Amino acid sequence: MSPCVRPHCHGPVYRNRHCHLHYLKRHRAGQTRRVPTADGSALIERLYTHHWTTLDVARRAGLAASTVHAIHQRHYPTMLRATYRKLAAIAEHPQRRSGTYQRVPITGFRRRAHALAYMGWGMKDQARMMGYGPGTVETVTRRHSQTVSVRLDDAMRALFDRLALQPGPNPVAAGVARKRGWAPPLAWDDDTIDDPAARPNYGYRPSGLPRRGAA
Repeated sequence: MSPCVRPHCHGPVYRNRHCHLHYLKRHRAGQTRRVPTADGSALIERLYTHHWTTLDVARRAGLAASTVHAIHQRHYPTMLRATYRKLAAIAEHPQRRSGTYQRVPITGFRRRAHALAYMGWGMKDQARMMGYGPGTVETVTRRHSQTVSVRLDDAMRALFDRLALQPGPNPVAAGVARKRGWAPPLAWDDDTIDDPAARPNYGYRPSGLPRRGAA
């Protein structure tokens, strides 16, 4: 095995013609093209704790969702430093700013509202639990707008995370949702629910739905 290219160093080559010690020194000085994937995975995990989805991270960083997933799962030992810097720039301020005039695509909001209705949580109840007027959710999901305010979207995400697997008290809402072909919560995952091109996965049937006429 060839020795390290650094003068007077006879250590075995670890990567890029450098021994492990000198490679780490170059890495810490920002002189290497690649960084440990574990570093990028930690950044993505931080964003996940602030309710970002894989698709959110991918769109903001300009990456494919499959790339974000692979980094998070550490499918390979190293990643490009340029990709790491994109993720680091986002993770520096992970909180999603909530403002009336900031808007995001409506796809995820609509699908979450429909999925909660499938579980028996009527849209009027959803709106009240989110702190909005009773007609808010129904109005937003029916209109032709392609966006929704970040504030409203964040409220829906939080409600969905809390209630998605809990049967609701409204069997009428659940029946209407099923007649309209709305997908249940488990038909989606974090990688698909916000993706307009994704289709629900109906490979199971959720249990515990409220029965028509139940109290």
